[in-house]
Amino acid sequence: MTPQRQRPDSAEYHMQPRMDDDFDSVGMMAAIKAFLGGIGFVIVTPSVWPWAAVPALMMLGVTGVVTILGIWAGAELLDWVFGSNRGTWGAIGYWASWLLVIATVFVSAVLAALTLAQPLSGYALEKVAHAQGYKLTDIRRPNMSYFASLWLNCAPCYFPFRWAEAR
Repeated sequence: MTPQRQRPDSAEYHMQPRMDDDFDSVGMMAAIKAFLGGIGFVIVTPSVWPWAAVPALMMLGVTGVVTILGIWAGAELLDWVFGSNRGTWGAIGYWASWLLVIATVFVSAVLAALTLAQPLSGYALEKVAHAQGYKLTDIRRPNMSYFASLWLNCAPCYFPFRWAEAR
C-alpha cells in the first residue's frame, strides 16, 4: 500500500519525498530538461501565450521609452555644450559626441530593460507558473493582486540599494 499524500497547505507536505520522484541529479542536463519543459508548456498551451508575451513586450517598451528620453536628453546636452555656432572642429566633435551618446543611450536602455522587464511583468509570469502548476498538480492556488506581485518582484531590486546606502 502506498502512503497517502498530504494536502499542499499542510506542514507535513513539504517534509515528504515526492511519490513520482525520478530526480537524478542537479546538473546541466537537468537544467536543460527543465528549460525545455517550460518552453514546451508555453508552446502547447495557447491560453498562456498572451501572459508569456508580456515580458518581451515590457522589455520592448522600457527600451523604447529609455531610448527616446535618452536621445532627447543627449540632444539637449550636446546643443548646450557645443552651442549653435560651431566651426569645422566643433561640428566634428558634435557628431562624434552624438554617435557616442546614441551608443551609450541604447546600451543603457537595453540594460535598464533587462533589469526591469522581469519585475514589472512578474504578475504575468506568475499567471504562467500558476497555469503550469495547475496542469501538473490539478490544484488551483489563489492569485496575488497585481500590486502585491509588483511589490514582491521589485523589492529584491530595491533593497540592495538601500543596504548599500546604509553602509
